[in-house]
Amino acid sequence: MRKESHWALFGLTKEERDKIDPKCFALPPDAFPCDTQAHLDAAATELGKESETDQATIKRNGARIAKELGLSIPETWQEGAKMTVEFTSTGAEFAGGDRCYIGKVFKAGDYTDKDFSITADELAAKATAFAGVDLDLEHSEFRDVLGHKLGKLVSIQASGKDALGKLSV
Repeated sequence: MRKESHWALFGLTKEERDKIDPKCFALPPDAFPCDTQAHLDAAATELGKESETDQATIKRNGARIAKELGLSIPETWQEGAKMTVEFTSTGAEFAGGDRCYIGKVFKAGDYTDKDFSITADELAAKATAFAGVDLDLEHSEFRDVLGHKLGKLVSIQASGKDALGKLSV
């Protein structure tokens, strides 16, 4: 059970809180009500005070509740939901003549449409452990024209919330 100070942040009395459907709490059993747009927005504002695990739960459940109730998902929860990938040539060459390109391959954040979330710290740990992967056109109509292999994602380096990839093409 949360302290009364928590409920004051949402402008709720005990009586009002008790009337909220239990399925409308983003952090069960009784924290972060998301039954109205105002409560959902307040949950987004107060999120930073919780652990990373609870933050992920609140965002995931809050987005689900918002969708069920026809509410708008707070902008701060949509960060990184859409991303374009652009690579810039470094001018350097790898052994064998492949060109080196660098670009953002991923951004830490919450991807509620994929039910996935990753923090900057988790992204940094994954980048450190990354061992490289071949790039191919396995599921593309262009595979026969361009060939199977496109190059290799050689390494990933974390830079804040961004994961920067080094390509060998």
